[in-house]
Amino acid sequence: MGEDQLLTRREFLGLASLMGGGVLLSGCGLSAEAPPITGAVLGQSHPLGHRLVQAGFPAPSRTVETGIVIVGGGIAGLTAGWKLLRSGFKDFKLLELEAELGGNSRWGENKVSRYPWAAHYIPFPRPESAAVHELLRDLGIETGRDREGRPVYDDKTVCFAPQERLFIHGRWQEGIFPKLGATEEDVRQLHAFERMMAGYRNMRDSEGRRAFAIPMNLSSRRADLQQLDRVSMADWLKQNAFNSPRLRWYADYACRDDFGTVVEETSAWAGIHYFASRGEGEEDQVLTWPEGNGFVASKLSRLLKEHLANPLLAFDLEETPSGVAAHAWDPRRRESLRVSARAAVVCVPVFLARRIVASMRRQDPAWAKAFAYAPWMVANLTVDDPPAGKGFPPAWDNVIFNGEGLGYVVATHQGLDRSIGSTVWTYYFPMPQGDPAKARRAALSRSWSDWRDLILQDLSRAHPGISARVRNIDIMVFGHAMVKPLVGMMWGADRLAALKPLAGPGGRVFLGHSDLSGFSLFEEAQYHGVLAAQRAMARLGHPFRPSVQA
Repeated sequence: MGEDQLLTRREFLGLASLMGGGVLLSGCGLSAEAPPITGAVLGQSHPLGHRLVQAGFPAPSRTVETGIVIVGGGIAGLTAGWKLLRSGFKDFKLLELEAELGGNSRWGENKVSRYPWAAHYIPFPRPESAAVHELLRDLGIETGRDREGRPVYDDKTVCFAPQERLFIHGRWQEGIFPKLGATEEDVRQLHAFERMMAGYRNMRDSEGRRAFAIPMNLSSRRADLQQLDRVSMADWLKQNAFNSPRLRWYADYACRDDFGTVVEETSAWAGIHYFASRGEGEEDQVLTWPEGNGFVASKLSRLLKEHLANPLLAFDLEETPSGVAAHAWDPRRRESLRVSARAAVVCVPVFLARRIVASMRRQDPAWAKAFAYAPWMVANLTVDDPPAGKGFPPAWDNVIFNGEGLGYVVATHQGLDRSIGSTVWTYYFPMPQGDPAKARRAALSRSWSDWRDLILQDLSRAHPGISARVRNIDIMVFGHAMVKPLVGMMWGADRLAALKPLAGPGGRVFLGHSDLSGFSLFEEAQYHGVLAAQRAMARLGHPFRPSVQA
């Protein structure tokens, strides 16, 4: 290998593994003099979940009866339960495999801080996100309205300034678009892009629908807008003469950050939705907590405490002449049980629903194969005396230009005392490239030390010698973190078919998950969870006031 030939990541990790990770590696700053870094790869219940494929569970040994059974304890399932309680329907059980509820909104805690394991904020909801406003009011996050009728939020939940910064050319700048060193043409194209996004943001169709709404099902059905789903975000940029490398990086970062995809594969409709669906000015803010959206998940978990049944793995769901029967495995008692209910709300990703719902297992829906998933790795680093770096001061969200990952958010950012000696950084690493199945297998096979080296190498670009300050790195790999909004997914026949009721003799099984929107957003998860709960109550003749419309 020549002196100027760079190591590939595979070669780097291979060498680091062979050398035990204890020698000095210039890329990540690991040194024998530095205190050892502790940590582990913390698992979701991968082996138990994989038993769904093998179907190796014994017959149920006992039966539990309830009115509605909810399968899945992510935001969709939790908000389905919230809607049932809000409507006076109290006879239900929620089954979830993991000990900690929340799905992509789960969280952790150590002596320094609480911290997120995935989703870490909720954008200020737009007026059409009525169910989100209802939920935030119920949880005490939205505290009222101002004289203009705009929502007022608990000050502690609104992200403190500074919110974002980018490391580029050896220093930090404010904001995510790489302005430092940008040419006049880069800036001109950015402004032109922003004007186009503002136009889409303010656009309404003849029925008054916004061009890009949240929930996305409330968006305009205009043919010219839906046509954007048939091209990639990369091609849309080319078609509109946006060839600035910095603008392309900015758009690509947005896609990787929200969807786990790159611009070449992302639907242009989804890519534009990222920029055009949110508010602007004072409305372009986010709600956040040290534990991210785990704050909402934990509040909902406490609200639903009497209805939770976890850890339980639902492995079969079948309609019966009088209702539904869910079979679940209890890993603690090492036995199966039967949950007999009058209706079921299935709030798990499509790839799991295909294994659990008997009608889908017997005849796999043609539309189901369109749902592809992006694997992610998330790490939480305990950092002593966190470095500030040159330039713009530390922010909540800290991004490295052309970095391997998405950067890190600071769990202690919302604390009133910024002088604390330790913090927790949550580092995000999507794996959008190549075959997702191969990426999942590779991610799950990597050792903790492999991940440690990759993380520290990436962060050391902005923080040289960072390993000397890191005390612990805990890691979680999400093999199917979120559905990918690929070209043709958002308004194609497959996703629209998935929205139709499942075939069944009694029409008592209802899907409700963010997958059905084509991308994984908090608002979409809540929309489909609540909609499925409403449909289940309607099927059983229970009165309710709708929070969402189909």
